[in-house]
Amino acid sequence: MIRSRAGGTVEESAKGLRSIALIFPMIIFLMLTILMVQLQSFQNMFLVISLAPLGLIGFGMKMPMSLTILGVFGGFIGFGFLGLFIGATLIAIMFTLV
Repeated sequence: MIRSRAGGTVEESAKGLRSIALIFPMIIFLMLTILMVQLQSFQNMFLVISLAPLGLIGFGMKMPMSLTILGVFGGFIGFGFLGLFIGATLIAIMFTLV
């Protein structure tokens, strides 16, 4: 009987995916918790997440482009790739509220 085992790059890739799969839900939960604490309500957090794609370009708002760029860079520094959307969205919401 012939037996085969995954080895080499396949095995290493599986180890990497397992470690990411264990940490990923915790990272998402932590990110949403921090966002909810900063915005002080679940409703505002949901608003930011749902409007994130529109916040990148300041769509539909009379917001200066410099604020949009500031939000993109600040969000990227604070939250990484997802922050590209979240940072600009947070600044857009604050711009419209103030």
